[in-house]
Amino acid sequence: KYNYVNHTLTVKVVINMIPTQLVWSTPPADYVWGPQLSMVTLQLWDTVHGVTVGTVDSVVFEWVDESTHEVVVSESGTSLNYVFSQTIVYNGTWRIHAYVTKANYISADNLSATFVVQPQLTEIIFGSSSELTIEWGTTASFDLTYQTTVLHAPVEDATLIEANWTGEATLVDLGSGHYELRLLAVQVAVNSTVLFKLWVANHTEASATVTVNILIPLAISSDQGASPQDPVQAYWTHNFTITVVSGDASNGSWYISGVTISYDFPAGGLTGVLTENTSGRFYWFEFPAASAPAPGVYEVTLTATRAGCMTATTSVYIEVLPTPTAAVADNQILTVYYADSYLLNFSWYTQIDGGVGVAGADQVTIELWKGAARINDSVGGVVDLGAGHYQFLMDTRVLGMSADSPNVPTNYYFVITMSKLGYENPHAITIIVLVMQTPVELTIESIDPIVWSDTFTVRVRLRDIIHDEYVFENAVVTFEYSGFNATFTSLGNGTFVFSYDSSHVFPASDVPLDFTVVYTLPNYIDGSGTGSIVVHPRPAHIVLIDAPESVYDWQDTFTIRLQIFINDTSTQIEADAYYYWVEFPDVNGTMAFSGTWYEATVDTALVPAGQWTLRLAAARANYTVRSVDIPIEVRALPANLQALTGDLIVAVFGVDQSARVELAYVHNDNVLPSAEVTFIWAGLERSASFADNKYVFEFNPSGDSSLDVPGLYVLNFTAKLQNYTTAT
Repeated sequence: KYNYVNHTLTVKVVINMIPTQLVWSTPPADYVWGPQLSMVTLQLWDTVHGVTVGTVDSVVFEWVDESTHEVVVSESGTSLNYVFSQTIVYNGTWRIHAYVTKANYISADNLSATFVVQPQLTEIIFGSSSELTIEWGTTASFDLTYQTTVLHAPVEDATLIEANWTGEATLVDLGSGHYELRLLAVQVAVNSTVLFKLWVANHTEASATVTVNILIPLAISSDQGASPQDPVQAYWTHNFTITVVSGDASNGSWYISGVTISYDFPAGGLTGVLTENTSGRFYWFEFPAASAPAPGVYEVTLTATRAGCMTATTSVYIEVLPTPTAAVADNQILTVYYADSYLLNFSWYTQIDGGVGVAGADQVTIELWKGAARINDSVGGVVDLGAGHYQFLMDTRVLGMSADSPNVPTNYYFVITMSKLGYENPHAITIIVLVMQTPVELTIESIDPIVWSDTFTVRVRLRDIIHDEYVFENAVVTFEYSGFNATFTSLGNGTFVFSYDSSHVFPASDVPLDFTVVYTLPNYIDGSGTGSIVVHPRPAHIVLIDAPESVYDWQDTFTIRLQIFINDTSTQIEADAYYYWVEFPDVNGTMAFSGTWYEATVDTALVPAGQWTLRLAAARANYTVRSVDIPIEVRALPANLQALTGDLIVAVFGVDQSARVELAYVHNDNVLPSAEVTFIWAGLERSASFADNKYVFEFNPSGDSSLDVPGLYVLNFTAKLQNYTTAT
């Protein structure tokens, strides 16, 4: 207070919560589990004032299973009126424990008395017949509805809780209370009445019965052929014998009599019925393996039927095996010449049943190999001789089996493969063929002599001496002579011709000239031969323009002119023209060619005087020029012997004295030295000496005892000198 001192006073007030009591005004009661709603109510009493509390802050309702005392459901709210679905908990004995709280009030709770949630009554209604006849191993299916008995409401999620069925029993929920009961018939095939029960939580169980009639399952079995991996096997040339048994599969009985079993082999186009062997208690049938379209694994369908039984079908697998075979050649290796033709034989037979020949092969393929190269992938001409024997013609020429070396055979081999439906392909046959080059004979026809520059012709023939036939294909025949070579022309029949101007090949020769013919041709042995030809020189002759006189004095000279012509033509040729004296061949000379004729001057002084022959000749390669001989007399020159001593020589017999005689041997007043001047005295021929340009004799006249004394004697002197006349 203004003008007063302020003070504070604290007063403590205790407010106690109002005690309460919770009571059920409408307690829980028994009900049948279902989709309906129920309601319970509570009252909260203010025990101080004796009034009810209208509202509360919260209410919790706990559902307690009386059998386990466990809280199963707990729900909360603010209303004392509790509405719940009658499906909130499963059927059984329950209590509801309620808890209430409110501000300023003491919380209260109340556990209700027990009440029972009863299950809903149900029933089973069949949608189709409750009796079925089925095959063993199949399932009998019954359509049914599981529903409540009062409202006929469908009951979902049912469980099959019981079925007096020895096989498998299954309940399939189709939804909306519709179900399918499935009974698998795998027990012994008998007719059965089956009691089964369905149940779902909060519902009573329902039961019903169905009748199942089971057909006896027939079974077909065999020791073999049950799968493609374990088929019954037989060779193509053999038969299949299939044995099976038929029994009741439901009770394990392996044999039932009177079953009709048919078979169907569609691949082979066969059908039929098996034969029953009652003593052996089995069924069987037989058919040829060759009924199959080809070797391989096939399925044969067996179908068993019998009254009151299921039809049974099974498969027996068979495997048709190709019959094993082998093949062999009669000759596995042979050596031939090129151009040979051989019939090659081979055989094909089975390796079972004693080796039966395989005739009528579907395909025989023959390949021809040369080393690592295949040169023919389909050699034809195979002939089936029957009984597994085959043959084909090997023509080395047609097949191109060349022989590449003259020293080493060329290696070829045939690879023969065969096939026939149902038979195993044999290992390939290999036939080795060694091809040698074929020897050839060369024949060179003789050639008539020719004149140089004429055309010559050489004809040769090539003959295969193994096959006695002329060969020419791809042959190269060459003419060779002294560096010249040229190729022959083939006439296409083994004859080859070469023609040429001889002047371009040969020199003229009267002696045969040898030439060589070389031949090469593929697959044959190359070779050569020698021929000869005589090439005569071409004749020519000399024509004199200026003929010499027949007589000349020694030391005369004269001129010769001539021309040279080829015989029988007007063709003049150049040559080495010359002349010589036949008696004195060393005295010779050449003639100069002026462009029109040949000319030379002959000096007679080069030969002694006498009767001689002057030969005119010419030489030119490949020509023969006929020489011309001209007789010519070379006259000696006139000479005189003159005595220079004219006096008579007087001598006394018995008195030695020298007598001298001087002579002159002259021509045209010219002394001729070197002459031989002689005379005979006393039986001896005496020769003069030459001195001072005269001939001198000195002798003793009385020295000759044979003389008649006295007497007059004449001395005869003779002078001789070549090319001069003798003088006395």
